[in-house]
Amino acid sequence: MRSISKSEAVRNLIIEDIHAGWYASGDALPSIETLAKRFEVSKNTVSLALSGLREAGIVRPEHGKATRVTGQLFKRHVEVIVYGQYPALHDPFWGEFTRGIEDELREHADVTFRQTSLVESFLWTGEEIPEHIRRGGLLLLGTASEEFVRRIRQSRIPFALVFDANPAGKYPFFSVDLEPAIDEIVARFARAGCSRVAYIGTEGDHNMGRENINRRKHRLFNAALERHGLPVLPELHSDCLHFMRCGYRAIRELLEKHRAPDAVFFASDVLAPGGYKALHEAGLRVPVDVVAAGCDNLEIGDYVVPPLTTIECDRYGIGRAAASGLVARLHGRESIPSRFFPAAIVNRESFPIQHS
Repeated sequence: MRSISKSEAVRNLIIEDIHAGWYASGDALPSIETLAKRFEVSKNTVSLALSGLREAGIVRPEHGKATRVTGQLFKRHVEVIVYGQYPALHDPFWGEFTRGIEDELREHADVTFRQTSLVESFLWTGEEIPEHIRRGGLLLLGTASEEFVRRIRQSRIPFALVFDANPAGKYPFFSVDLEPAIDEIVARFARAGCSRVAYIGTEGDHNMGRENINRRKHRLFNAALERHGLPVLPELHSDCLHFMRCGYRAIRELLEKHRAPDAVFFASDVLAPGGYKALHEAGLRVPVDVVAAGCDNLEIGDYVVPPLTTIECDRYGIGRAAASGLVARLHGRESIPSRFFPAAIVNRESFPIQHS
């Protein structure tokens, strides 16, 4: 093992003092002379140590005045794991969440976005988790497996679930209450006289140990159909990934095998352009022959013709709130209060409003 110099030893001792709470962000360090006496080294050694701390951004000099502690060491590391179909980190749906998280954490923590987690590998292998991760926190964006979340809880690393489907009060979560908006969409289908309603969207991974957001969305939709007296027709429910080409394939295959629906719900707006194309090729017009609605209020929904009625939630606000809750926990708050955000319907031409 490499032996360290006296200046490196002094630098490490000053860092230990900062971690121990001797100095807060903005506090002035003692003079070089005082530090030299305390550590029993030369003033030159202290100067070298302070130079290293300046280069690391841990302290900053004030011209002609003291050397002050920055907030660098008070920043924690937050890892954000994005559980979405590849490439989720560049997905427009998750992008608003990550933007909100990043904006909130900018002044408080160093943040890393991943689709595969370093923490996850440590938890599964039983290796010791590095100190900078233990001192930080985790935001799980999407639905992680029940077993992984259980192991995180056992590790005592602060964490919160973001847009998780099945909080059930067990873990801190920040999610959206989709049920009222989905119910209203289905109620409008019923008021419009629809009887053959198609559902286009993925079920997601069935091996999570708990319900994921996509399965929950589908379950809420079927429950709303039954509540409003509309039949649940499995042959009109297509399990497909959330890509435009998948929306096209799903609608085309449905039309090849079954009588056409009179209403379509796209579980994600990104499915709508492909779905529209397949309907158009079959001679079906939106909203004359088939009314359509989507979910997520992605930008693409405003540019299909006709523009897509959809369900929206404040993804940016959810991201910021989750990050804020985690920061409070990292700074000593006993727990992270969970929170549901409302969803709303954005009315556009694909589904004319039916008044009750």
